Amino acid sequence: MIIIGATSASLDWGAIANQGFQPSRGVREAILGAFFFGIYWNISEIISEEIGWLLTTVLVKSGIVVFLFFFSLASKQEKGLTSSSTKTKHMILLMGVIEVGAVALVNYGLTIGDAILITPIASALSIVTIALAVIFLKERMTKLQGSGIIMAIAGIIATAF
Repeated sequence: MIIIGATSASLDWGAIANQGFQPSRGVREAILGAFFFGIYWNISEIISEEIGWLLTTVLVKSGIVVFLFFFSLASKQEKGLTSSSTKTKHMILLMGVIEVGAVALVNYGLTIGDAILITPIASALSIVTIALAVIFLKERMTKLQGSGIIMAIAGIIATAF
């Protein structure tokens, strides 16, 4: 149900009929993210049970910062936010805090529950991506995409029972 729902929600079926396969904006990134999250959550469960959820979160987030630093050096991207407004800087900080909190909560959940129950909820990333595309990018959602989101959410709820 989750896979069918996410697939239905992620594709613009009208565009496929008219011009061939054309996924909605952000779908490729969401698929890659879901793939890597699938790997991450399974490994994170083992690590969280061994060393604790808090240390796991700190190590993962520190590793990401180091990786992004070296990635920005290699790609010669600017590392600063000097030309950004204060509001933008505050929003980036808020998003970072929320993301760290979400990962910490999932890692905590992995210490008290099984990954088979926690992972589908945490990996509902495609639903969030689509919702954000509708809100911020003004993407239009078809009835099929809306029913796909509902089906994916129903699948996530069904895995809890």
